[in-house]
Amino acid sequence: MGSLVHVIREVDGEMEHTIKEIRLSPTGLILMPVSTDPAFQEPLAVDASEYERITIRGIVIGSYQPF
Repeated sequence: MGSLVHVIREVDGEMEHTIKEIRLSPTGLILMPVSTDPAFQEPLAVDASEYERITIRGIVIGSYQPF
């Protein structure tokens, strides 16, 4: 299991902020969504294309859940 990171993904001028798990695969680094929804479980390769920009903004060091 890898570290959780804050990711900013920019496509066509729109920005998406998400939390993903960073993993090392045989092809390089990948970002795995942390979701139980099957629609949001597709890994994201860190090697962005010319139409996409991926920035790892920080490492998640804690979380909050109300009682």
